[in-house]
Amino acid sequence: MYINIHISVKAEMFEIFYGMLYNFNFTGVEEQFDKLIVCFKLKEWERIKELFYESMKSVSSIASIEKEEKIHEKNWNEEWEKNLKPFIVSKRVGISPSVHLDKLETEIKLIINPKMSFGTGEHSSTRLSCKLLENALKENSKWLDVGTGTGVLAILAAKLGAKKILAFDNNYWAIDNAIENAKLNGVEDKIEIFEADIETYKISEFDGITANLFSSLLLPSLPKFYNALKRRKGDLILSGILKYDLEDIKNKATELGFALKEEIFEDEWAGLYYSLSHI
Repeated sequence: MYINIHISVKAEMFEIFYGMLYNFNFTGVEEQFDKLIVCFKLKEWERIKELFYESMKSVSSIASIEKEEKIHEKNWNEEWEKNLKPFIVSKRVGISPSVHLDKLETEIKLIINPKMSFGTGEHSSTRLSCKLLENALKENSKWLDVGTGTGVLAILAAKLGAKKILAFDNNYWAIDNAIENAKLNGVEDKIEIFEADIETYKISEFDGITANLFSSLLLPSLPKFYNALKRRKGDLILSGILKYDLEDIKNKATELGFALKEEIFEDEWAGLYYSLSHI
């Protein structure tokens, strides 16, 4: 038996909320727009419920519990698998869990089994990143994927012809998931996946960087991205940006010297493709 805890929280506050959530032994998380559904084994939930509600007080300004929903294990597994659907990103690129790969007819097929990590193709920011990366990436280039999640962008970079990709995330369970997905796609020899934090990791030189992060992390990281790309006159793909944060990101990027090559939108989210090829 499992229990789903439905939590109302603004998308731009997910990262802050996760800081509290990681103190608990949850089974999985489903991200929806302005909502998280956190799954616990029922016995584990009964053990930590009081502490969880007490901990919610520390994030009460950004999050609140809507309801608790008990579900049987069989129904949970069936529902999880049923909701993992193939997604068409572009004419060339599609993303699918391994159980539904036969339904995907695109030229480039990305096999992504998400577990608890972010980046299935279902979220707008993932699709925006993939579209921009497809336009930006040059063969035999070296890329960095910041906040790799499932590894989807690093895997796409490898399949598009990148020579070497470094990919990191600050969640240890995302690392295992990304490594597994890289192996499923047969590109593990091109991708180095490791645990790191964007705030402390020292970035070396790259031909391109992808960063699908919340604006609160992107904005202070832009100077670091610039320094890593300027020598090679590289490209920068940014997503995870809500429309009302867009001008702050664009103003800072322009101030640093980035040239905007492409800007695309889906729902409330924006994706940006910048280049330093002009310098």
